[in-house]
Amino acid sequence: PAHLLCPISLDWLVNPVITPSGITYSREELDLWVRENGTDPVARSRLAMSEVISNLAIMFATAVH
Repeated sequence: PAHLLCPISLDWLVNPVITPSGITYSREELDLWVRENGTDPVARSRLAMSEVISNLAIMFATAVH
C-alpha cells in the first residue's frame, strides 16, 4: 500500500517518523534530507529532526507486512 512507502525513497517505511506537517518518512531518509536541505521534503517548511516523532501506528503496520 502506498501509505506504507517513504515519499523520499519510495520504498517501505523503515523506522517511520512523522513531521509537524503530518507526513511520515523513514527516519534515515528524512535525516539525510534535513541535513542537506533543512526542510520537510513534501511540505517544504523548515524542519529540524528534533521536531519529528516516531509514528508508532505506521511502525506497527509495516511490521505486519
